[in-house]
Amino acid sequence: MRSTWSRTTARIPGVPLVWGTVVSMAFQVSVFWSAAPAPVPSLTLRSLHPVKPAPGTTPASPKVGVLGPVVGQAGTAMATEAIKLLVGFGEPLIGRVLMTDAATQRADVLTFAPWD
Repeated sequence: MRSTWSRTTARIPGVPLVWGTVVSMAFQVSVFWSAAPAPVPSLTLRSLHPVKPAPGTTPASPKVGVLGPVVGQAGTAMATEAIKLLVGFGEPLIGRVLMTDAATQRADVLTFAPWD
């Protein structure tokens, strides 16, 4: 249900989707915009993850758990992205994904492009 909602919402023309996921002690945050104004690239979750993983190949939160403060960090990053989009200030994570690991206190920003 959740991924169907995300796919549908990210395809509403002109409406960006601030996306995030948390598993264990790590999170990812990005912004998808399927009908972004030029020159912003049109991207969806499928641009970041072009192939759906096979069942059981990725960790599930009910099995590995989620560290509560990491959810707060992800939510803060997502709120910051939403504010940047609303006020037109800064550089939103369109075409980039923020990946943070609380176990090592490391963060990286990776870029990605539309999947052809």
